[in-house]
Amino acid sequence: MPVPVIAGLSRIAGAYEGVIVDLWGTLHDGLAPYPGAVEALERLLAAGARVAVLSNAPRRAGSVARAMHGIGFAADAGYHVFTSGEEAWRAVAERPDDWYREFGRRCYHMGPARDRGMLDNPGLEPVAEIGAADFVLCTGLARPEETVDDYQAALTAAAGRGMPMVCANPDFVVMRGGTRELCAGALARHYEGALGGRVRWHGKPHASVYESCMALIGVADPARVIMIGDSLRTDVAGAAALGMATAFIPGGIHGDELGVAWGEVPPVARLQAAFEADGVRPTTILPAFAW
Repeated sequence: MPVPVIAGLSRIAGAYEGVIVDLWGTLHDGLAPYPGAVEALERLLAAGARVAVLSNAPRRAGSVARAMHGIGFAADAGYHVFTSGEEAWRAVAERPDDWYREFGRRCYHMGPARDRGMLDNPGLEPVAEIGAADFVLCTGLARPEETVDDYQAALTAAAGRGMPMVCANPDFVVMRGGTRELCAGALARHYEGALGGRVRWHGKPHASVYESCMALIGVADPARVIMIGDSLRTDVAGAAALGMATAFIPGGIHGDELGVAWGEVPPVARLQAAFEADGVRPTTILPAFAW
């Protein structure tokens, strides 16, 4: 049976106590909000939904919230913001388990300068050379034109020393204004899979970030929550594994593969093939985050 398509958020307003919303690819395209997204978020909140925006951004939640406000999302609308970077920052600071407690504070940052706020952390001491580090904090690639090959030497050196890697963004790719860029997850996947490195992943599709959002919005039962996002591998898969409902937006990160632009819905057969390839099946299809 085909996954049902709903015209907008008004069709599900009131059906769920909590709503978790992806940010990049759902609310904005990396540069500006999608048409109708600001209004739709405000109307969803006005309808009584408890909303958390959950991003795989490798930055602190406050930084991402300020960026949202800067492009037009209201600062006092009543939604919460949580990020993979926030979870990684807290884990490095608090060392919550043996995996974290076993290594020291000296950290080699692999990522762009815009993520250096992650280094303002009592749990780490930044070092400039990978040979002097205890672990790698991976937040992405330094420049959008780079590939995994550009990091082969550094990753091989880290793996040879058995250094753990903290991945603050599990995404493999992201769309920035219509251009595809590699993310930290692409480096971490290569480090773990091809080089045998140890990686701790923070962010969607891993359960803990969803659970943190549920705590923020005060909803304990995942069956009373719907996740809205554009990634089958992260947004949909992670939420479904916890028993949440999911609304999938086809024209985001999967747009090229599905042959659709933002706001469009591909043919049923094409959707079904994508669901089977990723091993997930969303609850509903939402053409765009619009009311």
